Amino acid sequence: MTEEVQDAAKNLKVICKHGVGIDNIDVEAATKRGIPVMFTPLANYESVAEHTLALMLSLIRRIPIRDKKIRDGIFDKKNYDGLELLIKHWD
Repeated sequence: MTEEVQDAAKNLKVICKHGVGIDNIDVEAATKRGIPVMFTPLANYESVAEHTLALMLSLIRRIPIRDKKIRDGIFDKKNYDGLELLIKHWD
């Protein structure tokens, strides 16, 4: 939120960013205008972590690629090349 954006928002009373950090907010400009700047670092960290794990699992199992192939009418189970997280070691 640049100084120009803040100047254009004539009724701006507060700047609050959902998430971590305020590096994309011109705090100095807000301070000059008397506008408090806040952020919510703990608002959604659990959801972000869960989403990250879901995306990692989706990629290791190659779900996006398999989904597209199935939607295109291609189901080739013998060439499925998704990985598993657990590597079994047999003695």
